[in-house]
Amino acid sequence: AEASHLAEAVRLLDAAYHNEMTWWTADFSTGEGIPRSALVSAAESDRVGVGRTFPVTVQPERRGELDDDHAGILVFATEDDSAESVLRCGEALSAVLLDAAMAGMASCTVTHLTEVPEGRAVVASLIGTTAVPQALV
Repeated sequence: AEASHLAEAVRLLDAAYHNEMTWWTADFSTGEGIPRSALVSAAESDRVGVGRTFPVTVQPERRGELDDDHAGILVFATEDDSAESVLRCGEALSAVLLDAAMAGMASCTVTHLTEVPEGRAVVASLIGTTAVPQALV
C-alpha cells in the first residue's frame, strides 16, 4: 500500500496523467474507455490498499458485504529494462493470468507502482531485490 500511495503522490501534479485517467473513465457513447457502471464507490475503493486511483461513482456501494481486500501479491521483475527482458516478463505475466482464469480465480494486474522510478524502488526494497519490478498481480 505504501508504494501505491507513493506512486499516486508522484503523479499528484501530473496533468497529462490525470487527463488520461479522466478520458478513460468519461461517459462514452462509442464504447471506448471504462463504463461509468464499472466504477466503484469511494467506500469500495478505500477497501483496496494497492490499486490505481480511478474516479469513483456517486452510486451507492454495490458490495457492502465484502470485507477489506485480502489478496496475495505476486511481483514480476526483470534483471534489467531491456526489450527482451520486458517481453519475457510479459510472457510470464500472460501465462499466470491465463492459469488463474482457467482455475476460476480473479486477478488484477497492477502497473501504476512500476511506472514511476520511486514506486519501483519501494517495491524492490519490499521484496529485497535489485531486480526491476515490472508488474504486480
